[in-house]
Amino acid sequence: MPSPAKRPRTFGEGAAPLPAAGTQQQGADFKQSVIDHLAARLRDPRSPEAAAAPLRAALQPLEQELGSLLRHAVVDGQNVSMLVIGEPGSGKTLLLERVLGNLCREHNTAPGNPTLGVVRIHGALHSEERAAFQEIARQLCATFRCTFSRTASYDDNLVFLKEMLQQLRRAFKCVVFVIDEVEAYVRVAKQMVLYNLLDALTSSQVQAAVLGVTCQWDVQDAMEKRVRSRFSSRRVLLPPLDHTKPDETPRALLAHMLKLPDSLSVLPQARAFQRELGSALDDARVKAQLRELAKIGVGPRDLASIATTALSQWQLVQMAPLGANHLLAGVQAWLRPLHSRPTAVAGMSALQLGLLVAAQRLEDQGHGTFNFEMVFDEFLKAKNESLGPLWRKPAAWRAFRDVVSTGLVQFAAARADSKGIMQQHCAAQLLLTKAELDAGIQQHPACPDHIKRWARGDALSHTALV
Repeated sequence: MPSPAKRPRTFGEGAAPLPAAGTQQQGADFKQSVIDHLAARLRDPRSPEAAAAPLRAALQPLEQELGSLLRHAVVDGQNVSMLVIGEPGSGKTLLLERVLGNLCREHNTAPGNPTLGVVRIHGALHSEERAAFQEIARQLCATFRCTFSRTASYDDNLVFLKEMLQQLRRAFKCVVFVIDEVEAYVRVAKQMVLYNLLDALTSSQVQAAVLGVTCQWDVQDAMEKRVRSRFSSRRVLLPPLDHTKPDETPRALLAHMLKLPDSLSVLPQARAFQRELGSALDDARVKAQLRELAKIGVGPRDLASIATTALSQWQLVQMAPLGANHLLAGVQAWLRPLHSRPTAVAGMSALQLGLLVAAQRLEDQGHGTFNFEMVFDEFLKAKNESLGPLWRKPAAWRAFRDVVSTGLVQFAAARADSKGIMQQHCAAQLLLTKAELDAGIQQHPACPDHIKRWARGDALSHTALV
């Protein structure tokens, strides 16, 4: 008996049904909302999105401490000055902006008539005295509704500052001065920006707070006596990341940064997003890259950059969840500049290579920082070990300065660039790993054999001082 004729199969039959157009649009809208919110949170610590994000656990006690100290200035009329110190990218700006934002929302309740004002200057942007006090005057005028004169001289702006502070005192208002990269104002001769600002606050008796933000631990030691006497010794220290703690591993921090806000976590697509994000972070390739990041010692700012790049890559893909490939693209984009360090080493002279090896040997011995004298003393040990030719001290100092200019070594002292300071004794630190140094030596087209042996710790050959 002939089999019955088969009915022709229509398109899509037997396969998963295509999502409805409305479902596709909802998914696209959810994806765009997630990208917009998370990108704003990661890029701008002053944004409302960043203000709503929880701080990492190590910063939460500091938020309470800093908020309590600033509240004394606003409520009790006490003048407060302090340093906020932490490693680059450790969250200093995020912590400060969170505390200042809470205080402004608490006390600036009358529209158009603020009780608390915040003035921000930056040592890299407003390093000159005239630029610094012009920026202070501009922000005070914008906050408290005064007329700003762009053509005012340095003396005019200084007089305006003192008069403005007197008016704020009579009106029972408060101002907070945030000085980012305060070490830049400490390096210059006479430190006039800091002195004049602190002197104006002292003479006016206004309710004020001065917050110096820096990553250099010895900045207060470099202040002149007249500046130090007006600046309290109070410090808020941000702890560095400890990747051995479960909540401070690169995986935990990335999950924290990419966590959805409450406004989006209630949507139907949120559960799938969090599930896919967890799967991406647990991917074997991603875990391997995150272990490498932990060895390098990445900070929150570095991880925020990685997360931002991953979001950008995700935005380029239609109808796909945030996955392992996007995170890997973010990690590779961040690692790309680091891979150029061996190339920089491969282009150095033999003397510069020898100084880098000496600095690496000091680091291996447990010296977190060093100066040129320590590096040269270590370099001289090569003579006792009969490892290659050595150079005289002036030539070695010029070579050391050239290495600093490449960015592979960085001065750590607050006044390393000041005139009159013996830079040979200023603290410095190595900014490349031993593996990168070894790779650069291997790539060097004419690296002397004695440098290779010394880098390995060998003691062979015999040479003389030249």
